[in-house]
Amino acid sequence: MGIASGSSVLSAQEYGRKNIEKMKRLTATAIRCNMLIAFIFFFISTFFPSEVLGLYTNHNGIIQKGVEYIQYMKFAIPLYAITSALISMLQAAKNVKLGLINTMVSCFVNAGLNYVLIFGHFGFPALGLKGAAIATLIARIAEFIVCIVYVFMIEKDICFQPKDFFGNIDRQTLKNLLKVTLPIVAIEVLGNLVSSVQTSLTGHISRYYIAANSIVHTAWVIPSTLSFGISMAAGVMIGNTIGEGIKEKVFTYANRFVVFSFIFGIFNSVVLMFILPVIMSFYNVSTETLELTVKMGSLALITVFFISVAQIVCNGVIKASGQTEKLLKIDIISNWLIAIPFGYFAAFVLKVPVHYLYLILRSGNIFKSLWGIWKVRQKNWV
Repeated sequence: MGIASGSSVLSAQEYGRKNIEKMKRLTATAIRCNMLIAFIFFFISTFFPSEVLGLYTNHNGIIQKGVEYIQYMKFAIPLYAITSALISMLQAAKNVKLGLINTMVSCFVNAGLNYVLIFGHFGFPALGLKGAAIATLIARIAEFIVCIVYVFMIEKDICFQPKDFFGNIDRQTLKNLLKVTLPIVAIEVLGNLVSSVQTSLTGHISRYYIAANSIVHTAWVIPSTLSFGISMAAGVMIGNTIGEGIKEKVFTYANRFVVFSFIFGIFNSVVLMFILPVIMSFYNVSTETLELTVKMGSLALITVFFISVAQIVCNGVIKASGQTEKLLKIDIISNWLIAIPFGYFAAFVLKVPVHYLYLILRSGNIFKSLWGIWKVRQKNWV
């Protein structure tokens, strides 16, 4: 995701300059880097799955189920490495059809096969967790096929072809890509690591937290998809306009997106408040888990607002300018110097209730949001 996002930042600017060949070189470089990363994680998932999953929980039953799941899902990693780069290339050119099509295909294939393979309908055996993993893998395969067919046979603006993947990549293109991408990769890696640390801290304190967090996260993802889409749109529009060289237009767009971030932040919180009880009704979990979910959900209304603002302003507007090093620094400060140390202190020294840790461990987004708004107002980020 980090590699694809970095190439998308530069590709959006090159598309604004109408430099299609440069976009192709950037995409080819991103795919090669992604395949290297995919091989590393495929290797880890094959030979050290228990050790990795042991970082998240100390419950052997959960680890064993996780190992069973990951043995299928590891085959999806190389496929995603390619599709993510190709989709980002098209999004940089304001072509969002492939992303929409892939999402629809993934949704229907995954949900349909989950119904069939988990519970054993239409004559298929009930495979449980294994069925869920197989369904998700088949959905990723379907995404990959749709992506390749669309890019190579249907899309006519950029016309990326297999030969472009094997073309020579000049040193300057690689240098520019790494300059913008490496901080984004670090942000993505540290972001996932932050999530891992959050789960590790609270998962070792409460046996019910992992399940409750899963329910809250499922409810949160639905409204927050809107903010994610707005942030991507902001990145493309800002990047294209920077490529065109119209600075005042860039600042006008940026200020409007700040306003949008507040509107959608409030909207997401309201939607979460109504949708969480509905999502909870689909789960068959213990009473303790449901009680914890309700408490965490009430605090999630705050976190969702600031996550939405940070997503649109920082990951959308500011990232499009290419100032990814500053974003990395703010990410480190907000998460690793504020949220996690405070969360560790609250958990093991103050012994605060576990649902309050949900808010404390995500408080870095508050700092990140305030910094992003201040940075946009400074007009020195382009």
